[in-house]
Amino acid sequence: MMRRTGIAAATRLALGAVALLLATCSQSWPARTSAAPATSPRAYLPAITAPAPTPPPPALPTEARARVNAYRGAAGLQPITYDPTLDSNCVAHSHYMTVTGTITHQEDPNHPAYTPAGQICAGKGNLWFGIQPTGATWTPADSVDSWMRSPAHRLWLLYPTTSTMGYGFDTQPGAYAAAALDVLSGFQPSGDGTYSGWPVRYPADGQTGIPAVDYPVTLHWPYFGSSPTLGSATLRTGAGALIPSSATTSIPAGHKGVLITPASALPAATRIVVSVSGAYGGVPFSYTWSFTTR
Repeated sequence: MMRRTGIAAATRLALGAVALLLATCSQSWPARTSAAPATSPRAYLPAITAPAPTPPPPALPTEARARVNAYRGAAGLQPITYDPTLDSNCVAHSHYMTVTGTITHQEDPNHPAYTPAGQICAGKGNLWFGIQPTGATWTPADSVDSWMRSPAHRLWLLYPTTSTMGYGFDTQPGAYAAAALDVLSGFQPSGDGTYSGWPVRYPADGQTGIPAVDYPVTLHWPYFGSSPTLGSATLRTGAGALIPSSATTSIPAGHKGVLITPASALPAATRIVVSVSGAYGGVPFSYTWSFTTR
């Protein structure tokens, strides 16, 4: 693990690398009127073109900022605060995306919708973009739910020592909707060494209302820490039936953790038992916990 005495300089270098990675991985999505959710394998930016297949859990607030904190609370994390300037930056970039019809981490300075403030959020944010044919309406809550289904987005949203973010949403009825969440401006890895809750697991132990889809299960450790070694990872029903899945420690955007992906939709109204073993920093670990689908 990185020594804390060198983390300030290393953080600046790594943040630059993260921003560069995000900025070079964006993809413009063609307009479509009906399609399954699609993701770029490197951009981590869902281009949603159809209504969500399952309704959101009723316990989650509909306002996006509160919804982010509800997800964090479910994972046992402290809520974040929202900086008005970061919010404004992300509104500007969301507007740029709906005007240009693209999802991008790089605004064109020659475009009339370009703003320096929007570019700040563009280079530091989780992004989301939805196509809205006539009669379809996306809401800010849809963007948050999409990030939670995308592992690399999720791990930024659930980073435990981040205390400040910014959120923005824009919509062009009958055309596009877009959202941005600045997850890097308030990124504070200097506190990782004293945080006692690693690894962060999601869905969390005892959580209910998880969508009965191929919902990813994640564990993650400090961004600047070592990568875990995976021994085994399984998903089973509460009755003991094995749920086919795959597991990897290769998570986009440089996150350190374990990603378990069901091969198909999780069974509805079922308790799911997760078992993961391996080693982190040379120390063996074994975790077993459960959550319940709706």
